[in-house]
Amino acid sequence: LGMLAQYKYACAKRSVCKNMPPPGMDEILDYVSSLVGAKVHENDLGQVAKIKNISEQQLISYAALEVSYLQWCSNQHESKVNSVFIQRKKDLTKFSYSLIRVRSESLSFELFHRLEAREDSFIELASNFSEGKESIAGGYIGEAEASDIVDAIAEKLFTMEEGSVSPPFQVEGFWVILRLNQVIKPSLDEAIRKRILLEC
Repeated sequence: LGMLAQYKYACAKRSVCKNMPPPGMDEILDYVSSLVGAKVHENDLGQVAKIKNISEQQLISYAALEVSYLQWCSNQHESKVNSVFIQRKKDLTKFSYSLIRVRSESLSFELFHRLEAREDSFIELASNFSEGKESIAGGYIGEAEASDIVDAIAEKLFTMEEGSVSPPFQVEGFWVILRLNQVIKPSLDEAIRKRILLEC
């Protein structure tokens, strides 16, 4: 079923956590709350378990293991978090951006000049001419971390100012026009800290 690697990983987590004190119910509830994206109380666990198609005890055991494992990671790697964050700060930068992509070079420059002259809006041109699924949303791609964006596009976004539009450039067989909506610089908050600990 393709589950062997996950099973081995779970066994390894249990092994390193076996001598750790069990987490309290408050920690378990905080973890389950992070899973579902809403505050969960102890009397809500049964309903959450039902949604996940497991028993309440299985949910509690799973959450307890994950909490203990994160604590083990913290014990082992907390001293590395700041340096890893500094090294990866660029990759963790998020961009909210939109794009227009067409296969024709001449069309891409025509669209760019229309944008510069404010003859049409970015949304209108993306909706009418962009050759990818982004045309449905008027070119809007959404938020993504730099490490998850095609290298050529990410490099271009790093050079742009918010609200600016790039001249056309080639990416994987398309001519692309970018609009940078927003740059979201990373901060070492609790979510990033946990992510770095787990990666370590």
